[in-house]
Amino acid sequence: MENFTTRVVMALNEISPDWIKWPDAAERNRIGTSMAAKYFPNCVGFIDGSDANFYQAPRDDKQTYWSRKKKYCMQFQIVCDPSKLIRHLFTGYPGSVHDAKVYAASSISSQVQTHFSLDEYLLGDSAYPNSGSLIVPFRRRQGSLTPSRRKFNKELSSNRVAVEHTIGIFKGRFQCLQGLRLNVNKEEGHKMVCYWIQACAVLHNILQNKDPWNKTDDEYYTEPPDNETQEEDGIEFNNDVSGEQKREALSLLINVMCR
Repeated sequence: MENFTTRVVMALNEISPDWIKWPDAAERNRIGTSMAAKYFPNCVGFIDGSDANFYQAPRDDKQTYWSRKKKYCMQFQIVCDPSKLIRHLFTGYPGSVHDAKVYAASSISSQVQTHFSLDEYLLGDSAYPNSGSLIVPFRRRQGSLTPSRRKFNKELSSNRVAVEHTIGIFKGRFQCLQGLRLNVNKEEGHKMVCYWIQACAVLHNILQNKDPWNKTDDEYYTEPPDNETQEEDGIEFNNDVSGEQKREALSLLINVMCR
C-alpha cells in the first residue's frame, strides 16, 4: 500500500506544472483590474505561510522542525488568486523557520521581474517586509496608528483574508496535513513531505476548477491568523523605498475613495 501511495504522490508532482501555474501577463492584468474595485489596483494575489503537522516527532534534527506553535511541522508558503486557486507553492523549510525567511528564499522574492510587471504586487500580512511587489499593513509602533493608516490596514486585511480562506479550504480538504503519517528523516522523509504537500496542492486546484468549495466563510479557516507576527517575534524589516511609496499612495487612494 505504501508503494502505491508513493506512486500516486509522485505522479501528481509530475503534473504540478499543469495545475499550479503563475498567471501570465494577460491574466495578471485581468486580476489587477478586478482588484481596482476593491481599492487595490494591480494587486495580482495574496500570500501567506502555514504548516503541515507531523503525527510524531522526526527521527533527525527534531529541534529544527519544532515551531513556535509548539508542534513538529514543515513550513509552506502559498500565493492564491481571488478565486482561491493556488498560483505558487514553496515548501521545504522546517517549522522553526520564520515566514520572512521562507519568503526571501522563494522565487516570488528573488525573481521579481519574472513574476510581476510594472506596478503589480501581492498583499501579505505583517510577517513580511513591505516592498514594491509585496504590500503589507502599517505596523503598530509606539503610539497608535493614524486613522488613515487604520483604514488602509482594515481594507488590506479584508482582501488578504482570501489566502486564509484558501489555506482553510486546503487543510479542510486534506486532513492529512494536520498530522502527516510519514517518517521524517534526513534521507527521503523530508523530501516526501514536500512532495506530499505539493500533491495536495495539485488536487486542491483540480477540485477548485471542477468542484469549488461551497462552505460558508466561517468554515474556511481553522486557525487564528497571525496578525502581528513581526511584533511577536521582534523582527525589524528594512522596507524598500518603492514599497513605502506604493503603500502610501494606496493608503491615500483608499481614504479618498472611502469618504
